[in-house]
Amino acid sequence: DLKVGHIDPGHCVFNGRRYLFVSANYAAPLSDDGMHVMGELKCVCPAQPIPDDWDIEGAYPEAPKLYERDGWYYLIYADGGTGGPATAHMVMCARARDPINGPWAFSPYNPMVHTWSRDEQWHAKGHGCLVDDVKGNWWILYHAYRKGYMNQGRKVLLEPVVFTSDGWPVV
Repeated sequence: DLKVGHIDPGHCVFNGRRYLFVSANYAAPLSDDGMHVMGELKCVCPAQPIPDDWDIEGAYPEAPKLYERDGWYYLIYADGGTGGPATAHMVMCARARDPINGPWAFSPYNPMVHTWSRDEQWHAKGHGCLVDDVKGNWWILYHAYRKGYMNQGRKVLLEPVVFTSDGWPVV
């Protein structure tokens, strides 16, 4: 128990130092062995504002995951809430050269993953995680409820990701 009072931790190594990332896009330095928080939590990337007319549960950034690619640190995080309407949950992306001090820029393609309508097959898409395979292809893993089957729990979905000419990941 690192006693940080947040959920959904992620981990990053920057300039030889370990950092713990948690919900609300907060981060704190960790000990060299990663077993102890060594400083105060601070918000490193305030969440991108969500338009007022979107049908979501609330603005709840969580599940931050960090990826380094071509000198950029990409912060992939969930937002919109997990227990609200079918269209609530989503996956967002921001990037910075310095993941602790920013400045962060939000992807013009946000949200990366989102249920736009209750008519879609998959509801509450969120909690994304990027992975690359041995051939250099990128993918996003995320979870969602199948329409009409919420009582069966979330399913894990996989979709291909490409990087735009200006370096943003898109599904």
